[in-house]
Amino acid sequence: MYWLSELPRDYGLRRMVRDAKVRRRIEMDCRELKDELGLDHYEGRF
Repeated sequence: MYWLSELPRDYGLRRMVRDAKVRRRIEMDCRELKDELGLDHYEGRF
């Protein structure tokens, strides 16, 4: 897997990896909620 970034050099590799893991976890949680709660089928109107 490759990552491209426009972050400044002083951002740090460890911090970048940590942020990538957090983002991945959030995406997985959202997908799980959609599956379990049926949020992908919700068509509410405001």
